[in-house]
Amino acid sequence: MDARFGEWISTHTLEEKVAQMFIITQDQLTGYDTVTAAGEATEKAIRKIPVGGIIYFKDNLIDEYQTREMLTNTKKYYEQQ
Repeated sequence: MDARFGEWISTHTLEEKVAQMFIITQDQLTGYDTVTAAGEATEKAIRKIPVGGIIYFKDNLIDEYQTREMLTNTKKYYEQQ
């Protein structure tokens, strides 16, 4: 087993481990309808429920700039955990 994985397993709660098994929409994660930006609500939700991944659909994506900014912010929030 990779040492980083072992450290992660030993430092996270059962709830955090289970959350990692889910991939959900940003809308479900934040409780808002049709999320098109990753801001404070996304950051708080990721800290509270660190799901394994977020999936985006057509309604979440407006253009290339908005999509890139949303993905960059989401990645930053995960890295700050």
